Amino acid sequence: MDFKLCTLGTSAAGPVPGRWASGQVLQTARTGFLLDCSEGLQVALQQNGFGWSSIDVILISHLHGDHIYGLPGLLTSWELNQRTAPLTLVGPAGLKDFLQSVFQHSYTQVSYPIEWIVVDPLASPVLVYETPLVTVTTLPLRHRIPTVGYLIREKERPRTMRAAAIAAYKIPFSQIPGIKLGADFTTSTGTRIPNEALTADPPPVRAFAYCSDTAPNPPLVPLLAGVDLLFHEATFLHELAGQAEISGHSTARQAGEVAAAAHVGQLIIGHFSSRYGDLSVVLHEAQLVFPNTALAAEGRIFAVPYQR
Repeated sequence: MDFKLCTLGTSAAGPVPGRWASGQVLQTARTGFLLDCSEGLQVALQQNGFGWSSIDVILISHLHGDHIYGLPGLLTSWELNQRTAPLTLVGPAGLKDFLQSVFQHSYTQVSYPIEWIVVDPLASPVLVYETPLVTVTTLPLRHRIPTVGYLIREKERPRTMRAAAIAAYKIPFSQIPGIKLGADFTTSTGTRIPNEALTADPPPVRAFAYCSDTAPNPPLVPLLAGVDLLFHEATFLHELAGQAEISGHSTARQAGEVAAAAHVGQLIIGHFSSRYGDLSVVLHEAQLVFPNTALAAEGRIFAVPYQR
């Protein structure tokens, strides 16, 4: 089962040659999530093989232009390509008004169904979306305008039946669902077989946290505890920590400190200032604090394998 992140855009403020601005895709077993959508990001989606029906949910962190200016073009392109699949659009108040205004003045019609979910950054963490397989919870970020992050986590799976136990104890198919939920089994001779002899632990759940534009925010750390993948912005090197604080951003060192405090599996840094052409210095600063750090890059894939 997929649990795979593709970082499409890594630039802060706006696109620059070789770097799109913010946008990422997380593919789960049955749901494709687009996180933020900078201008022109539909090109990056196509370049990386994401078709018109690959995105089911769009999660918007905040309403700065480098995170939403790609939405009108993307939604219009889906209409032109005759999308019929429903779309869920999640974001702070004002997102629907922004898009409807653009559509009104550009005489655009979007005929596929859109479900709008408004999130309140001040109320985070809140469960805002779920399927039978995953949940999406908001995360409290600290930026110049109302901003949220998102935690996408798989739901706990049932226990796994041992094939040998089914054969050995002649377990009827009708009893397997209950056993997977924890029940014991009683044989035809009256012998009780404990559940742990019949099943194995389910695979561990996987989780991804998206922390876009934010200054360090201590209440965030316990909510990130143990996630497999953490994307955390690292707009500046720490020598510009003062500017980062004023603008509501983080340094690479601060991103590493968050990852270390939360004991995450892997840190992915992005949202780089255009002043940094050589990103190795940004990576090095974060790795001094949290060694398992990687640079987001256009089209780079980060996968969390399914552990049976």
